[in-house]
Amino acid sequence: MQVTQLTGGRGWLESAAAASVHRIDRQLGRLADVNDAGRSAEQANKNRAAWEDYKYRGGPWAPYALGADESVHCKGRAVDSDDWYNDAAAAVWRENGWRQTARYNDDRDEPWHGEYLPENDQHINDPEPAPATTNGDNMITIARWIKTGACYKVGPESIWYIGSQEELGAQQVLYGEMKNLDDVGFRAVIDSNFIPWAVVEQVTRGQVYGTNGRYWSRSAAEGEAGRAGTKRVQSSLDQVAKNLADVKVTLS
Repeated sequence: MQVTQLTGGRGWLESAAAASVHRIDRQLGRLADVNDAGRSAEQANKNRAAWEDYKYRGGPWAPYALGADESVHCKGRAVDSDDWYNDAAAAVWRENGWRQTARYNDDRDEPWHGEYLPENDQHINDPEPAPATTNGDNMITIARWIKTGACYKVGPESIWYIGSQEELGAQQVLYGEMKNLDDVGFRAVIDSNFIPWAVVEQVTRGQVYGTNGRYWSRSAAEGEAGRAGTKRVQSSLDQVAKNLADVKVTLS
């Protein structure tokens, strides 16, 4: 298997699948959302064990997962993405050969899981595009909230918690230098991107979306609400800061 690293620090895929994702980047005009791509055999088996613990032994919820011998993630041809919750973005993924292959009418359902089928890729013979340009329109802000020391990548109706110096370095290459913000500045960034305040706490604690629970977007939330009923997410800057006082922040 020939492996290619996805731009933007989004992991790795088998080269044909990676080329498809890079074409999707260009067609979307942004980096396609990738929460999980290629996966090691060790991680696949760990995910499978967590699901079996949930399903058969009453452990905490874990998403449905196959072991290393069956997982398409281990073959580098699967991506977990919140773009599937956005109809326009999902159409672009489908046009480029990706299909949701883990849809079930039970607790195995994974609408975020897509697999690359080259025979369905309408752009497979297109030339490999240059990597998508970074934050030319200043739509993404790397923001460190001075009060808590926590760092986030914030965009329109979306927020990612940055939990390590390595990840911070990769994000700064793409989106520019981190801004150290006081309460006023951080409030402005969160409010101007229409992000509910309680979500800031949830991504920091790993309680939302993505494989580590540290990503949130409105499109993903609306997709979840459509399945489970609308859940109001409210809070304030002061309350979030108070609630995060007991969270160990890596970046400080």
